Amino acid sequence: MGKGMEMVRKYTNNDVDKAIKKLFLAQDYDYVLSLVNKYGQDEYENEPQRVRLAILKLSAGDKSELLKMLELAKIDYRDVLLSAEYIKDDDKDGKFKDIDEPYSDLLS
Repeated sequence: MGKGMEMVRKYTNNDVDKAIKKLFLAQDYDYVLSLVNKYGQDEYENEPQRVRLAILKLSAGDKSELLKMLELAKIDYRDVLLSAEYIKDDDKDGKFKDIDEPYSDLLS
């Protein structure tokens, strides 16, 4: 890869399943899966598994927050990716830096 280009990990449906099971009660699994799967149905919705993980992470196991994050992702998926995968770097005038493994807590 060229200088400055990063490799983005490819996430899978299995990763999404694992995250749901970690964040939500077993009885909510089907409901939560049906919700997060609403992202990625339209042709223009990029990187569905990655965005679904971001939605799940930002929901922190709260179904109403999950709905909010899903709506946000449907408007502009980059907003949820920024919130889930980057942190504000106070040393760099408010710019953002990426988190090396943003979903490790959900996938371990």
